[in-house]
Amino acid sequence: MRKPARHLENLLDWNFLFGVVAICLLSFLARPSWSQEFPVKAVRVIIPYAPGGPVDITGRILAQRLSEQWAQPVIVDNRPGAGGMIGTEFVSKAAPDGYTLLMGTLNEFAINPAVFSRVPYDPVKGFSPISLITRNPMVIAASEKVAFHSLKDLIIQAKAKPGEIAWASAGNGSMNHLAGEWFAVDAGLKLLHVPYKGGAAAGNAILAGEVSFGVVALVQALASSKAGSMKIFAVTTEKRSPLAPELPTVAELGINGFDAAVRSAVFAPAGTPRERVQKISGDLNRILQSAEIREKFAAMGVEAVGTSPEELDAAIAKEAKTIAKVVGQAKIKVQ
Repeated sequence: MRKPARHLENLLDWNFLFGVVAICLLSFLARPSWSQEFPVKAVRVIIPYAPGGPVDITGRILAQRLSEQWAQPVIVDNRPGAGGMIGTEFVSKAAPDGYTLLMGTLNEFAINPAVFSRVPYDPVKGFSPISLITRNPMVIAASEKVAFHSLKDLIIQAKAKPGEIAWASAGNGSMNHLAGEWFAVDAGLKLLHVPYKGGAAAGNAILAGEVSFGVVALVQALASSKAGSMKIFAVTTEKRSPLAPELPTVAELGINGFDAAVRSAVFAPAGTPRERVQKISGDLNRILQSAEIREKFAAMGVEAVGTSPEELDAAIAKEAKTIAKVVGQAKIKVQ
């Protein structure tokens, strides 16, 4: 009697084991595949700036391409204000499902926390980085009317007249402002900063001779340079820009490690499933590799980039550290 009992007991054990395996397998197969099924409805892209600027235009181009690729509407929603913080805060509070994305800049994650006493979102823990999108190089440029003809001349004259040479930026707390202060600190200069309301106003001030020089967007300066009214001394990016490879970098001219640009990027709310983050990142990178897209962006004066989520996270950390150092040295605060 004992042998049949043990045989029955073993049989029951195997049946139980097979049952557990079958349940686990069915459970795995029934589990939703985030990457394959996403998206099944409209995706909203929040742009924390007014319509018409470089971030808005590139965001709309990408939204159209994503819509074609996903066969779902991708809707652009501009929510400008407070240095990009209104739209950024909105995304930080959205459902972490991949259906609400932020197309912003690294300014919201590196500059704002450094220059404002409070930001209404957590720049580190509030978001899931997806991909760096574009790099918008800036330049140090002056009117053709000024006496100095190179960055070296500018430095010599500025050291001879501390606090007297005025320069223009696109406004307090802008990347242009931070780049100019970084240059001044590392070159050992005392300059007079004159903030304007936007890059166009700063460029006009340079041309009109209201200031001796300024930090403006490369594409803006190139147009004036071709017209013979502005001279460009250097680009502010670490490497020469493919948009104007003939121009030297600030680093080449003596300010080691100098790398300042307006960088746009895409983010999702923190907690968005990793599979969806990876899918969106991969789809964006495929679009950014398109020759047509690169040409469109270049015509606007921006360089198409494209990175992994991890590379974007590292870029933010690096920029935040640099900006915090410059802000501390230059004692910058924005009300």
